Amino acid sequence: MIQDIPKLYTAFAEWMACIFILIIHRSRIKSEDKVKLAFTLTISLGVLCAIQLFCGKVTGVLWLLGMLLAIIVMITTIHFGLNRGYLEALYFGAGAFIWAEFAAALEWQMESFYAAESSGLKLIRIILCLIMYIIVFMVFYVAEKFTWKDSLDKHFITISSSDIVRVWFSVIVFFSLSNLSYVSIKSPFSGNSMPEIFNIRTLVDFAGIIMLELFHIQKAQNDERRELDAIKQTLYLQYMQYRQSSENMELINQKYHDLKHQLQVIRAEEDNLKRISYIDELEQNISLYDSSIETGNYVLDTVLTEKTRYCLKQGINMTVVADGSLLSFMHVMDIATIFGNALDNAIEHEVLIPQKDKRMIHVTISKHGELIHVIIENKFGGQLRSDGKHILTTKQDERFHGYGLKSIQYTIEKYNGIMVANVENGWFRLKIMLPVEADYC
Repeated sequence: MIQDIPKLYTAFAEWMACIFILIIHRSRIKSEDKVKLAFTLTISLGVLCAIQLFCGKVTGVLWLLGMLLAIIVMITTIHFGLNRGYLEALYFGAGAFIWAEFAAALEWQMESFYAAESSGLKLIRIILCLIMYIIVFMVFYVAEKFTWKDSLDKHFITISSSDIVRVWFSVIVFFSLSNLSYVSIKSPFSGNSMPEIFNIRTLVDFAGIIMLELFHIQKAQNDERRELDAIKQTLYLQYMQYRQSSENMELINQKYHDLKHQLQVIRAEEDNLKRISYIDELEQNISLYDSSIETGNYVLDTVLTEKTRYCLKQGINMTVVADGSLLSFMHVMDIATIFGNALDNAIEHEVLIPQKDKRMIHVTISKHGELIHVIIENKFGGQLRSDGKHILTTKQDERFHGYGLKSIQYTIEKYNGIMVANVENGWFRLKIMLPVEADYC
């Protein structure tokens, strides 16, 4: 009877997988956190060893519980090491776990085949184990560096909940298949001898690695395309901002001469009512060319300036009190999505209000403690409809409407934010709260 993988070998493989994840993403580890990281890794190794020793003495549900605890320790180690949120730790923890399983399975299969009779030379076998692990994890390092070569120096990697579900579903499936023989040897997919069981475990884990790396490559390519789209959107917004500035200068030069004549007419007008009417018209004309907004975020400035000018033409009073620099962490397209959709919804409702003096929209962006508050509110005379999870459109044809708020909801969830919408005292309020120091994935 050939002995199975020593549990300390498995614990060491899991620990090394965490270390190599941290090495791959080392550019994101702050120098002042290295002492804390060393302490975390030391504790992690001890806990993983204790868990694996426990797994070696139990079976069934308790063994599954032990493996789950080992996964949690690995994810927590990566989380504290990268000093990021749990989304990234969950995502990269899946890869670390399946690579650790493969490394332990491959090393023990090779050791059992070539050194089965060398049980007395434990030091040599431990050295061989270490060398084998280093080789496997160096391949892991090269594969991950190749996959994430364009993303490792970024502040964050965009990871969604669906990404987490996909990678962990794959890992659980391959892990279950690779260990099926340890549950029952009577299934069609189980081995009947230890060498055969070792082969199945190693090859299935290897297939899991290939599947996971292909998924990583596909995701990295999708992220790259998204980044290119964001760059195009940035360039477009910069161009629009330039066009708006150029048009403003041309219109101001044209209006300069018109204003001189209008002032002469106002000065010569003896009827006070007409003079006041001329002055009001003059102020309105001037306001159209003095609607540029500066919040500290040029993307937000462009969106707000465009919407403000449209509001002026529609007789909507739009006020902005915003610190746009608070949103510097957000992608260009996400800022355009949130504010474009929210303001379009608000404007669309305001133009339906007959009295122009009651058409109002307020936009505020501020920081309260550890949260960024984005509030967009407008006068609202209808009833808010909801299905318990999403706000429903107020339009008659629901097939082609109602996607604006859903798009906003999806966007802010990527930044661990929440959205609340309600109607109070005749105002519709859309409130978005984003954590200041969160890991934006």
